[in-house]
Amino acid sequence: MVAINPMKNLAFLFISTLLFGACSSPAPEEQQISEEENTRIELSEESARTLGLETAIPQYRSLHHSLNVTGVLDVPPDQKQSITLSYPGKITRIPLINGMHVHKGELLYEIENPVFIQMQEDYLIAKSNLELAEKNLGRQEVLSTGKVNAEKDLDQAKNEVNRLLAQKNALMQKLRMLHINPETIKASALTSKAQFRADADYWVQQVNVNKGSYASEGDVVMELINLNHIHVELAVFEKDIHEIKIRQKIQFQLPHEAEKRNAEVYLIGRTVKTDRTIQVHGHLEKEDNRLLPGTFVQAQILIELDSALTLPSSALQQWGGKFFLFEKVGINEYEMLEIPRPLVSGDWIYADKSLLNRHFAISGTFQLLSSLKNTAEEE
Repeated sequence: MVAINPMKNLAFLFISTLLFGACSSPAPEEQQISEEENTRIELSEESARTLGLETAIPQYRSLHHSLNVTGVLDVPPDQKQSITLSYPGKITRIPLINGMHVHKGELLYEIENPVFIQMQEDYLIAKSNLELAEKNLGRQEVLSTGKVNAEKDLDQAKNEVNRLLAQKNALMQKLRMLHINPETIKASALTSKAQFRADADYWVQQVNVNKGSYASEGDVVMELINLNHIHVELAVFEKDIHEIKIRQKIQFQLPHEAEKRNAEVYLIGRTVKTDRTIQVHGHLEKEDNRLLPGTFVQAQILIELDSALTLPSSALQQWGGKFFLFEKVGINEYEMLEIPRPLVSGDWIYADKSLLNRHFAISGTFQLLSSLKNTAEEE
């Protein structure tokens, strides 16, 4: 919402000679409008022509005003990753420090546990037993065609294959959780260590363990964050939330930057917080992974009005802390109307519907105000 700047050094213009053929006495330094003062002025034909007064009626047009809000930079939950241990063990390698940039495929940490050797051994045994069971099943199927063996022997062979296949697959999934490739396991090269690597590019937010420390199952080893999808989270008071719509434009500014950045309303929260605000989620027009989550921002949400009744802002004048319009009520006669708390957007002022089809001065209004006050002073 744009506020009108107070007039600086508003002085009485001695134009009474031009308008009324007489000179006025010097104006006092301070002048306040009172209800007893005249609010109507009538000009001569020559005065009106000299001032070049123009009038207009309020017109409907699309405008916008801005809603000032505050918020922070943040990233969505799916861009934050907590690395949690599935198995306990001793940390043997952890080449990371807080704030480091980690590329996809790079080592996050290495953990050691003798259980890993047993898991690989169990997998190799299950794989070998499955191969034998499959061969036995093949023999039973051949014998079954000649009706040499009983049907129950074939069923037992099938059940054994299914059991060993399930056992092998379960062990395979456990090994993959440890980032151990089952296809590369060899009986002569079993390892007690498992290495965990980044599945995408991240920034290290927090490292919670040290080399040589023992971590238990469920412990969070580190916190990672992806800054490629940083956004703004704005707090909008509930009294203003009805003005917010998806895809509205956002301009926000960081404390250390002079220029504003652009974003767009993407989501509107459905929960009112204890401070009577609602979260509004905005997507940045340009991604920037140099931005830091948690940074405070000041922002303006641009509220567009599809059809607002307006007058040029030049029609508005200020005096004594109040705002006025000049309505044309006769051929060269104008009535001063007070406008409480006017809303202005750029070169336009929002007009109440009660002013529809009424004519207002849109130029020379300062001269009208000054002339009216000079006349009142003379009286």
